[in-house]
Amino acid sequence: MIQDPQRELNPDGSASNPWSLCSVEQVESLKALFRILPMWSSGIMIFVTIAQFAFSILQTKTMDTHIFPQFEVPAASFATFLIIASTIWLILYDRILVPLLSKYTGQREGLSPVTRMGFGLVISCISMALSAITKA
Repeated sequence: MIQDPQRELNPDGSASNPWSLCSVEQVESLKALFRILPMWSSGIMIFVTIAQFAFSILQTKTMDTHIFPQFEVPAASFATFLIIASTIWLILYDRILVPLLSKYTGQREGLSPVTRMGFGLVISCISMALSAITKA
C-alpha cells in the first residue's frame, strides 16, 4: 500500500524500493506459487519413495529370500508384491473407504485432495522412518 507517494514512487511511477512495494499481479503470482507448494513437496516425496524402491532390490539381494527350504523368491520379484499390494489397496480404498468417508465428510470423493496428499506424505514419512529403523 502506498502511504507516501513522494518517498515510495519514482517520477516515472515505478516503486523506488521494489522489495517493499509490489503490484497486485506480483502478489497474486506469489499466492499462486504458495498454492502449488504442496504438489512440489509431494513430488519430492514420490521421488524419494521411488528411489527407496530402487534400493529395495539391492536390499533383497542381501536378504535370505527362502520361503521354504526348496523355494526361493528372486530379488527382483519383490517388486511384484508392491504392485499387488498397491492394487489391493486401490480396490479397497475406492470401493469401501471412499463411500464410508463420503457419508462422513459429505464430499463425493471422501477426502479433499489436500487432505489425501497430507495423509500420503505422512504415511510415506512413516514408511521411510520404519525402513530406516528396521535392521536386516
